[in-house]
Amino acid sequence: MQNIILVGDSGVGKSSFIMRLLHDAFSESYISTISKEMHVIDNYIIHDTAGNGRFEYLFQDYYKYANGALVFYSTDPDSVIPWVDKIKKANDELPIVIVASKRDIIQENIPVFEYPCVEISSKDGTINKVMETIVPLLTEVRILPDSWYDYLFPCCLQ
Repeated sequence: MQNIILVGDSGVGKSSFIMRLLHDAFSESYISTISKEMHVIDNYIIHDTAGNGRFEYLFQDYYKYANGALVFYSTDPDSVIPWVDKIKKANDELPIVIVASKRDIIQENIPVFEYPCVEISSKDGTINKVMETIVPLLTEVRILPDSWYDYLFPCCLQ
């Protein structure tokens, strides 16, 4: 299975994307992700991370062993820069796709990035292009050192 990590500031729509992908549903209520949540979708393990900086140290090591990253933003395209920098510092080969979320309410022009960019709205369900864009870019599955399996996949793949 390949690992895809979702990163971005708090409130940009990472968990809403997962809810739409898993359950074809959307909720107007906002509950901040604490640390990280892991979801298995088809042959992909998707790590939905907290956008709050105080939890970041908990999942920085995931960048090293991920096969792809989705960097989310909603209103501030410059917010992707620190996330991309952190990812590239840990894993320079990791493919990145920028996800411009909340396109149903934010109508500004998308800037040009050096990475592929996809516009989505989890609210109206237009999320298909995200997986279509990231999957062909994913790196090969890596064999992790034994000690990393317990760390990356606590209690779910044993």
